[in-house]
Amino acid sequence: MTNLSINEDAVNEIVDRGFYPKINFVAEMMGIKLPRNPEDDQFSIPTESLPDQNANSSSAELCQACAGMTIKELKSDEGYLHTEEIEDFFESAKTCPLCALLQQTMCNAVRFHIQRKEPIEDPVEAIDLFAAFMAVTEHCYMFRPTPVVLKLDRGAYNDLNDDYLVMGTILKMPIQNAKALALHFGRLLLHDNKRKSVVPILPRGNDEEVLRRLSAWLDERRKEVPAWSDASVEKPLPTRVLDLGQPCLERFSQESLEQDLRLVESNGQRGHYTTLSYCWGGYSEFKTTRSNYHDRLEGIMFADLPKTYADAVCITRSLGVRYLWIDALCIIQEDPKDWLHEAGCMSDIFWNTTCRIAANEGKDPTEGFFPPKETPASIKVPNLVGEELSTGLSDVEKNTPKDDDDQGQNYEADYLGTSTFEEVPASSEDPTSTDVNFTESIIPDISEQTSVEFLDREDELLDGTLDQSSYSGDHDDYINFNSNQPMEIDEQDSHLENPDGSLNDALDELMERIDRNLKIHREKPVEPEEEEKPFEMYLSSPKAYAIDVDRGHLNTRGWVLQERLLASRTIHFTKNHIYCEDQDDICGEDWVRRYFTWRSSIDKTSQCSRAELFPERGFSSSLRDVIPEGGDRNLWFQRRLYRRADGQYVPHPWLKICELFSKCELSYDVDRLAAIAGLVKKKQELRQISAVESGEQVNIQNFFGMWEENLHSELCWVAADECKAQYLHHLNLPSWAWIAYKGRIEFTRDRRWSRNPGPVREAPISEMELIEYDVPDMLTELPLMKPASITIRAPIRKIHSISRKKTTYVTEDISRKDLAKSSPFHFDERTGTMPIPMAHRSECQDMFDEGGRIVGFVSFDEDRQLVGDLFCAHISTLRDEILDFPKQNFDETDETEYDIQHSCPPILAYALILIRVDSNEGTLYRRVGMAELNYEWMLEGVSSKAKII
Repeated sequence: MTNLSINEDAVNEIVDRGFYPKINFVAEMMGIKLPRNPEDDQFSIPTESLPDQNANSSSAELCQACAGMTIKELKSDEGYLHTEEIEDFFESAKTCPLCALLQQTMCNAVRFHIQRKEPIEDPVEAIDLFAAFMAVTEHCYMFRPTPVVLKLDRGAYNDLNDDYLVMGTILKMPIQNAKALALHFGRLLLHDNKRKSVVPILPRGNDEEVLRRLSAWLDERRKEVPAWSDASVEKPLPTRVLDLGQPCLERFSQESLEQDLRLVESNGQRGHYTTLSYCWGGYSEFKTTRSNYHDRLEGIMFADLPKTYADAVCITRSLGVRYLWIDALCIIQEDPKDWLHEAGCMSDIFWNTTCRIAANEGKDPTEGFFPPKETPASIKVPNLVGEELSTGLSDVEKNTPKDDDDQGQNYEADYLGTSTFEEVPASSEDPTSTDVNFTESIIPDISEQTSVEFLDREDELLDGTLDQSSYSGDHDDYINFNSNQPMEIDEQDSHLENPDGSLNDALDELMERIDRNLKIHREKPVEPEEEEKPFEMYLSSPKAYAIDVDRGHLNTRGWVLQERLLASRTIHFTKNHIYCEDQDDICGEDWVRRYFTWRSSIDKTSQCSRAELFPERGFSSSLRDVIPEGGDRNLWFQRRLYRRADGQYVPHPWLKICELFSKCELSYDVDRLAAIAGLVKKKQELRQISAVESGEQVNIQNFFGMWEENLHSELCWVAADECKAQYLHHLNLPSWAWIAYKGRIEFTRDRRWSRNPGPVREAPISEMELIEYDVPDMLTELPLMKPASITIRAPIRKIHSISRKKTTYVTEDISRKDLAKSSPFHFDERTGTMPIPMAHRSECQDMFDEGGRIVGFVSFDEDRQLVGDLFCAHISTLRDEILDFPKQNFDETDETEYDIQHSCPPILAYALILIRVDSNEGTLYRRVGMAELNYEWMLEGVSSKAKII
């Protein structure tokens, strides 16, 4: 007999492909110790830095309505009637902590539904806005008096299908005597206090306690930097920094935090420093100019600083860091020469910072950011005991994993709640007696807002229907295994160690072993467990990083994107929460990391992950090659492998960065190049270093944010959705560069998960040749003195006609066979490549050939009348792909051998829409749009040389 073991690399791969809890059960049952465990010290933050575990607000007295709710009532079809009149609920929120938490969640949810960027603070305003919203969009009207109803709901998009308490009310429907229960307000996470369950959120504590925890976090992050890296060493300071004085032992005292400071010139000195990201908001009073420059070298009084700057000084001192960089104070304002020099250093300033401090919600430096509004702690509800919840659930297994396609795509809806209707018994009341209390002036405003995309959200929200299915079964039905006792197996089975075998073989044998051991354990009598007390049940506000940070006010600003991606660590101060982020992970104030987010009520998923969008933030491959095998190396890279545990994947990070930047706002259009120049410069530097190390040739030429080596894909951008772009004529930027336009753009390159066999996985193939270019660098001042241009050789064909109306072309719910017959593009029935049509991303019009047949679709960049002939320039071709599963289909058609190129025919052609412009230089073209065309039609184009300005 021997202990079961398995190839560690195979186990690592299983862990990396899945989500820790999904395989942890199997591993523990088989006596396998996973090489990476969230309970290990290497993944934890010192518990002594946490708030007092006993100082939980769960002891606060609840109102009679909150204290009286039960699982049985919450699960009933009618729900639990919390309050008969919503005005009484608002009054109760002044003293009851749970009512206050529900009220705050309601305001956030209404903001989500009406797609308003500004927060809603007044609950009365929130309920009136929602009444107008439901009247306009659903033709349903609120009852007066308006009741408050609570129901229990299963989270449809949470990995563990957690339970939520959802708030709603009764609406009058247009059908006579019909009512609907609308679960339209936000959710609170319902969980117990088990060790491996969601960790209850503790009170934040006083300011000093918060500062000590932030200091402990930074100390821990700096300790984890490997010895072979230079990330922990002192870096060159920026040209000028604020000298806050040497950190002292009493750095958390108010007197130490508020000492005076001074501006210093670094002169090549090295050290640790923080940087501040914030919004100027037109503020111009307290800044460094030539007239006060020498005075500030002598000293700056702390009392004179605006609140945001003062908060940054206090945070930096509490972190034990001596220097601080704030642009308004460290760059000489109204000095174009100094500004241009410092703009060129921006990549290094944020790349070398020890920690970036981000004030996410302030509109200007006078507002401040510390401390944020108190985070509501988890609230214990006496009557919602875990035993009652467990016995009241159905036989459906609670932790049934969802399909990959649904994972992580609708955390916003899960966090906020969605509009949902359930029929309730008809009322005998006269339907004409319903009192709808909202003004007519609200309705057109709401109607207009509902057509606007919610805060530029990345993906379409899924169906708003809440899952009202039965709940999970009692876990007592399962066999209990002792995870601390390795299973004994026969010597003949010891080949499962499989040091050289494949992952699939290891998995097959592992599953066979699981089946056999399950049978063995079913035959063994199960020893009765000691009777346990019912779990304490908590309600927690399910906060979301994607909403608090990604969609925070600060991250709508153009300059901030490169600051965020370049910095190795950031402390985000949002409206009511603090997030600590390093290049691999995020943790919230519950101190649970994103890797192990199933243990947190705070959703830390993000569409703007530094690790994914800017992989150059990591270390070079050559350094990894020379790292000796051992604990330091294993620790560092094992941690990094958890970064995708939240299901996020960005296959083309630079394209994603460009799309994000196009959504951001700039106070001055002339900053459009400089605001992203730092990212371009840093990527160029790191690519060059990598090329030298590997001995390979690399093309680092960049054309206004577009890389020459990938130009055929990066030219293929379109104005996003139905909003046309606005060309900024006064900047004199070229028409082919997306950065010359104001408005959201998207690239035609498919961005779905590569592990899904249907979507496109390979990049389009170039059909153009870059002959020459005349493009200045990213730090060139705007407007350009002369037009920038690229000259290409590509097949060009004149356009015959284009429809005036928007195309109705769709591909949803169409079989591949029908798609092959109805589409103007080529689809091989035997393969599975399914590109997202351009018409799904941008407003498109049909394009016709001379015979009146549709040959493709055109998206114009601007909404303006064009005069003159239009031409298509073939830039790239999207080819079909042979995937693993279709091969058997070829066998069925008696194809024993096939040419891979014949099996991967072109699906469609991407083409620039060009218009001729008069010029003394000869024939020039300007870009006016983008087209998705039938490949065979485009083949008839004539290879021509075109200079595009």
